[in-house]
Amino acid sequence: MKKRRRAKRAYRNNNRQWDTHQCTWAMPVKGAIAIILLTILGVCYALVYISTESMAGQVASEEARHAALRAELEQETAKWNALKDPSHLAVAMLGHGFRMSQPSHRQYVSMQRTGPLLPAPGSAPAAYAVNR
Repeated sequence: MKKRRRAKRAYRNNNRQWDTHQCTWAMPVKGAIAIILLTILGVCYALVYISTESMAGQVASEEARHAALRAELEQETAKWNALKDPSHLAVAMLGHGFRMSQPSHRQYVSMQRTGPLLPAPGSAPAAYAVNR
């Protein structure tokens, strides 16, 4: 037995009443484009402003870090200069077993030129320093 088919009926959209007046707000296309462009420009300006403020904060923090590093460098330089002071060096070397004093007149080294300026190839180097 064959199934009975339903007769096709015309589709009717009951959700919209085509004959009733719709409340719409009409705006010219140029006005809508102008509002959209102004909104986009406002958002772009806000993004640029926020990013520049963020970068300014980062620059300020890096400048503070630079100033702190500069102060630390000055402290380290002063400390190193104090360590290189001859009196401090004498105490430090005495702690390692070396007695540091002014050299006597026999310990001065003078330089004088004897022989050629450069040693000959294959020979021993010439002695330039002579004790008096």
